Amino acid sequence: MCSGKSVASALVFGQVDCQRLDTEDDLFNRVARDLCVDMRYHWHPDRSFLERRTRDQLVAIAVDCGYAENTGHVASYKKAELVNSLIWYFETARAVATPTPARQKAREWRWAPNPRG
Repeated sequence: MCSGKSVASALVFGQVDCQRLDTEDDLFNRVARDLCVDMRYHWHPDRSFLERRTRDQLVAIAVDCGYAENTGHVASYKKAELVNSLIWYFETARAVATPTPARQKAREWRWAPNPRG
């Protein structure tokens, strides 16, 4: 029997080198559904994850996780600036003893890709 981590690694295999998130009804997504594996709990906002997102996805993540609440102008950031800023934001959100409401959003954030986007 496979561990949850092994299953997650196998499921991620089909998406590692893609420039867009695969949200179609393909083999990897059917297997994930059949095994009740929610990949949102296996994706972490680290450099590797963030660099594989498009610039538009990074802007959406910045809004969704609370980073844009204090920065407001993330739409003008270049992709590398977004990646570095989000890495810093997620790391500091985890490190603070008493997070602000925006940083609490970052602590609880999970990737929920838009299947149409």
